[in-house]
Amino acid sequence: MLKSAMSEVNSHQVEGYKAMEGIATGNVKNLQEAVQKIEEAELSLKLALEVKNKAMGSFKEIMAMQV
Repeated sequence: MLKSAMSEVNSHQVEGYKAMEGIATGNVKNLQEAVQKIEEAELSLKLALEVKNKAMGSFKEIMAMQV
């Protein structure tokens, strides 16, 4: 599940970079769609980072517990 989620985040990042490249070179047919792809890439990366931070926080909490 984690591998597929990371693969999805990676594909969003690749699409975002392609959209940025298209905007920079002027090869974009639909500017709104390109900006939307960039925003999706940014949001998916932010979500992945937040999930990672929460998982690491939970792991640290569990490791700090006394048994």
